Amino acid sequence: MDARGLGWVILLAAVSLTVALGVFGVGHGGLADTNLDMRILYLAGEIWHRGWSAYTHAPPGPVDPWLSDAASEYDFAYPPQIAPLCLLLAAWSPVGARILMAGLNVAAAALLAGVCVYLARDPRPEGGPPPADSSSWLIPAIVIGNFATAFVIWAGQTTLIATLALMVGWECARRDRWLIGGALLAVASIKPQLSFLVMLWIVLERRWRVLAVMAVGVVVLAALPIAISGPLGVITEWSDAAVRYAGGPYNTLGSRMIFGLGNVLAIAGIASSFLLPVAILVVGALWYYRARIADEDLLALLVGLSMLFGFSHSYDIAALMPLVPAFWRHVHSRVIASLVGFVLLVAVTLPNSLLEPYVSPLLLQLRVLALLAALCWLTTLSVKRAAPGAGVVPAGGMTPYDLRDHGARQRTRL
Repeated sequence: MDARGLGWVILLAAVSLTVALGVFGVGHGGLADTNLDMRILYLAGEIWHRGWSAYTHAPPGPVDPWLSDAASEYDFAYPPQIAPLCLLLAAWSPVGARILMAGLNVAAAALLAGVCVYLARDPRPEGGPPPADSSSWLIPAIVIGNFATAFVIWAGQTTLIATLALMVGWECARRDRWLIGGALLAVASIKPQLSFLVMLWIVLERRWRVLAVMAVGVVVLAALPIAISGPLGVITEWSDAAVRYAGGPYNTLGSRMIFGLGNVLAIAGIASSFLLPVAILVVGALWYYRARIADEDLLALLVGLSMLFGFSHSYDIAALMPLVPAFWRHVHSRVIASLVGFVLLVAVTLPNSLLEPYVSPLLLQLRVLALLAALCWLTTLSVKRAAPGAGVVPAGGMTPYDLRDHGARQRTRL
């Protein structure tokens, strides 16, 4: 079998693994236990359909037996712009909604794979070697076939959808396609814990049109909750719900489901909190030294910092997909470096359930340290690759950005 044929076999195996674990729930109770987290979105949609606030009202009864546990423990804290997805799911039967959510997540995973291949084929600076053809099968195998992707599909979570919108929205915004970029970033804001630092960077770059479109998009997506509770009411209700949610057993520091350095410190017995202020300081340092960082690596660094220092769960690890094309551009032609990158990927995405019977709670957090190592390494690689003087200059000037459509580095106005 030639290399190309072997590649497609590996890709097929990766897809089969994710379909088995994610779509059919093999090893996790089968189909009956898939999309369990989606039930909260479904119940919120039912409440909004009745003209009530999903933040202050309990799910209506009687409910489908599959929804009963979720209804009794209903705790909804998504921002109001998630409403269209909730309403769409609630328009179906529970079985239909589960099929729909699985389909949306599978489609998001496939599109993410395509986006990562596209970004990995970013031309290197003049004189550098072109990316290898193996990206067409190996990158999709990595994106689709890892445990984090399968877990999101199995749980019926929204991480893949939000990450897809974030990656494409970021690309469009930085190409000055501000209308579609802002609209997609509004969709990405359904997971604010993952997109906050990206939005902060866009503010620093003063891309006001992108931000204006994003703001309008959020209002449009949240139109029904706003109509029910009023603009100030919906903000207050969501804030209160978020505070209640943060106090839940799976959302406080020390929980095995929380991912981040703050959780590592808490499990180690060190008084800690979520470290978002530290992330903001690091972003400030990146902004100050932006001329020394390869522009195409910024998204991976910002999302990684959000995961490392902010509030995120294990299922949010799938949001780290921007690191795949970022590392590919740097190490795909170096065998040892590629193997080290792959080991870090496996370490970060390894599910808790495989290790919990054998290791201590603190050792379970080694994947957080693996992400820290990956971000430090990527920063080093990015500094080495950045051309002298490259970077984003203040608004009113020019920002270097690789326009892949033309196959060369060009400058795009903010």
